[in-house]
Formats: sequence, C-alpha cells, structure tokens
Amino acid sequence: MKKRLSLILSLGEALLFPVVGLALYDAIMAFVVEAASTVPEFPRILPLLLMGVTLVVLWFVLHAIRRPRSPGSRKATYLGGGAVLLLLGASTVILDMVYAFTGTFASLLESKATWLYPIDTLVVGFLADFLGAFLIFFYVKKDKGMPELSPHPWPLWKRIVLGYVLFPLYTMIAMFFAGAFLLNLLYFDRDFSHFGVTLSFYLLMILPSVSVLLYEHLIRDSEGVRRFNLILRGGSAFLLTGIVLSLWGYFGSLQDPYAISDSLVNAFPLDFLISKAIGPILLYLLALVPPLCMLLSFLFAKKKEDSHV
Repeated sequence: MKKRLSLILSLGEALLFPVVGLALYDAIMAFVVEAASTVPEFPRILPLLLMGVTLVVLWFVLHAIRRPRSPGSRKATYLGGGAVLLLLGASTVILDMVYAFTGTFASLLESKATWLYPIDTLVVGFLADFLGAFLIFFYVKKDKGMPELSPHPWPLWKRIVLGYVLFPLYTMIAMFFAGAFLLNLLYFDRDFSHFGVTLSFYLLMILPSVSVLLYEHLIRDSEGVRRFNLILRGGSAFLLTGIVLSLWGYFGSLQDPYAISDSLVNAFPLDFLISKAIGPILLYLLALVPPLCMLLSFLFAKKKEDSHV
C-alpha cells in the first residue's frame, strides 16, 4: 500500500474512532432509556441502533484495509465488508423513509436520541451505501493489480481468538467509553462535590482508547529492539497508570459512596438499568488486564525466542 494512502487511512481510522464511540454511547443510552420507560418505543430508535452498528463495521473495515493480513482476509474485507455496509446503509435509509412517511417521526429533526436524529442516521446510511458500493467496485476492478500478500503468520486459533474475538470486543468497549467520556464532559459535576472520584473514572474511561490508538499507530508496525522497548515501556506505563487510577477510583468511591450515583449516572447507563456496578468493574479490568497480558505474552515470547538462539 502506498505510503500516502496508508497515512490517509490511518488518519481516517483515528478520527472515526471517537465518532463511533459517540454513536455507540447514544445507541446504548437510547436503548436504556426506552427499556426503563413505562411505555417503551423501541421502533423509534431502531435507525439509531443501526447507525451505531454501521459505524462500528466501517471502522473495522478501514482497519482491515489498512492492514491486509492475507489474500483471503483482503477479499473478505472488500467484498464482505462492502456488502455488509450496503445492507446496513440501505436498511437505515429505508427505515428512516418509512418512519418519515408514516408519521413515526414527527419531523426530520425529532431530536429524540441525538440533536440531529434522524437526519444523522440518514446521512450515515447514504454514506455506508456509497462506501460499500465503492469497496466492491474497487476490488472487482483492481483485484489483479493488488500487491501479493504472504500467508498470515498466526495459526488459525490465534487469529480467531485474538483477531476476531478479543480485539473487536476490547475495541468496541473502548469506543463506548470514549463516547461516554466526550459526551459526559457536558454533564461534569460542576459543583465539584465529588470531583476527585469523578476525575479518576473519567481518566479510566479514556485510557483504553489511548492504548488502542497508540498500539495501532505506534507499536504494531515496529520491529526488533524498537518494538521490544515500546511494548516494555508502554505496557509498563499503562499498567502503572491503570493501577493508580483503579486504586484511586475504588478507594475514592468507598470514601465517597454517593459519587457514582450523583455524578456518573450518564456514564454508566447499564448500571442503573440493572442496579449492578458493571461500569466501574469493567473500567478496572480494562485498565489492568490488557497491558498485563501484553507484557507477559511478549516477555514469554521473547524468552522463548532467546532460548532458541
């Protein structure tokens, strides 16, 4: 892939990340509001849910285009990803049109879930259709001229577990908390009655996104000594930061037991739907487990490599 195109895709992927986070947060928040309502109207937010799914798919398609790992995965990205984007985009546009003409939407600025809803879902739907069609056309047109790719270096089980399960799951949770972080800045505890505890959780919310973006754009393509140093220092720094923030948030919430319920209701919507503290526990796990696993797995691989020398 040409260097300029790779740079454009990298920039697009990085800029799209918080946008997807906002869409995911809005979709989940709207779902929680409807679920808690005495008269839920789930059909009215269906385009919003589809928009969240569409933007998630778009981000992963961009990610896969920027990092083709095998001829099969490249084909699946262009044809399969393009087809999924076409289907999601068409479904969203058709649903918006049906709702508009049947009176389900009072207007195209109903603002039920977001300020621009459902215009935002309509725009994303058309964009997904265009990009999906373009990807399919581009692959059919340029397939023979694309550079050769070597087989994927990982065994199949590792590709499935890490590439298709854990990485997407971690990334989507990181996206959601990035969206929660950005939107909840509007609702920050302005009287500062719980400032210390609230700040620790806000920093924990943004930590997974920073780690994903730094790993993808700084560490992943590095090699040799530079890669070893970046993983060792970066993983250690993120682990230490995660430990400090987790302890700060945990003991702070023990000292100030009303901090979460008073100041972080909007940040943890599912918690207040099922009355379980899922959000804080999830943030602790995201802050501690991934950098620890990365350090241990890399050091183990390094030791194994050195023993064969």
